[in-house]
Amino acid sequence: MAIASAVFIFPIMCRSLALLRYDVASLVVKSYDFWYSNAINTASCVLLGMYLNDVRAIIVVAHWLGNLDSSLADANTMLTRLLVLGSIVGAISDLLVVAYVQFGLVRAANHFVIFRYGSRVVSVEDVIVNGFATISIMLIRNAVRRIIDIKQQKRLHCTLLRCINYRCMTKLRLTEETHSIVPSERPAHGSRKQQQYQAGDKCVLEHMTFVKCESEFDANHTFYPIELNGYTWSNSRRWTIGLIGFAGISVSVVGFVDFWNLAQRRWLFALGLAATEFVYIVLWAMNQTELFRGIITSFDFLFMSFQLTSAHLCICDMFHWDARCLGLLTSWLWMHFVLTADALTPVVRRKIGLQTGHLAVPVLFFLASQVVIVYALLVGRNWDLRDRTMYHITVAEKEIEPPFSCGRVVSYGALK
Repeated sequence: MAIASAVFIFPIMCRSLALLRYDVASLVVKSYDFWYSNAINTASCVLLGMYLNDVRAIIVVAHWLGNLDSSLADANTMLTRLLVLGSIVGAISDLLVVAYVQFGLVRAANHFVIFRYGSRVVSVEDVIVNGFATISIMLIRNAVRRIIDIKQQKRLHCTLLRCINYRCMTKLRLTEETHSIVPSERPAHGSRKQQQYQAGDKCVLEHMTFVKCESEFDANHTFYPIELNGYTWSNSRRWTIGLIGFAGISVSVVGFVDFWNLAQRRWLFALGLAATEFVYIVLWAMNQTELFRGIITSFDFLFMSFQLTSAHLCICDMFHWDARCLGLLTSWLWMHFVLTADALTPVVRRKIGLQTGHLAVPVLFFLASQVVIVYALLVGRNWDLRDRTMYHITVAEKEIEPPFSCGRVVSYGALK
């Protein structure tokens, strides 16, 4: 059956890959999302082949090609609607792999341990289930994004190529002077980042078509009325807000280090949460109301927010819902600020001095907190952690007890 399935699937996958646009594919393969998804895809498929350990492993190649084709969906302009069906079928196929491996339904499988830590082990089944579950989530995300995009294109009568995953920076350049342009004055307390082109520099020129937006957003419609036409914030005010926010993040991460006692951690987490809430409320009040509502009701936000919330709740349960959960709440608030940062209009960002690079700070600290937590799970001795059984089921005379833990939080952080 494995050989027959491979013979049937290989021509389809090869034909789909052959229809990719080379120019778009060359851009997609340079993106982070492509390499992240294919790193998980390759590692999971290699381990699945070792797990099957016989001629059945040939079907793993078909899985790998199918997931590779889905990651290059932006470069396929001829089978756009079929890609939706392909993503759904691929997600179902990956979920079946998860179910068969999780419930031990694969006959004559090669069970082995990848590494041990303390009294616990990470088996090949754990990594395969985690990897293919992550891939299936990304395939479902791509399918939903493409469905939304197809509906929007139909409503706007637009036939242009629209990418659902690839993102790039754009820069407008004056080609002909049809109107007089008056340069704006530099703000009294602000910074302006400009990209300078030197003679001989190579740049890619892309033809852009204006698509009329169905909605208009007034920058003055913020949750708290602020004066947008006045001077920008002074450097002292900007530094004060920035230092308070930085202190809220760093203190919360330091609180997770295996050095403090419970009382000291409680104070550290409380201070970090208080500083974070202050900065979060100030910045949230400047969000444009219509943009904020549009973001929090979008599929991408709900997709990421659900994963972040689930992961944080799992870790809170591991921490017995004690003071350490305050540090997790700080992390949750900062990551949701990053997800809704587009609700801060450009005029507001110029006023408060917020740049896109500043958003990398909470993301880096979020990743740092994950490293600290993983270290505590592997070699920590002073952490009071607990496991919880989500469900208990018997399949083929085998008991399955998945732990209620944060095994997927690293995947969520990398996906972000």
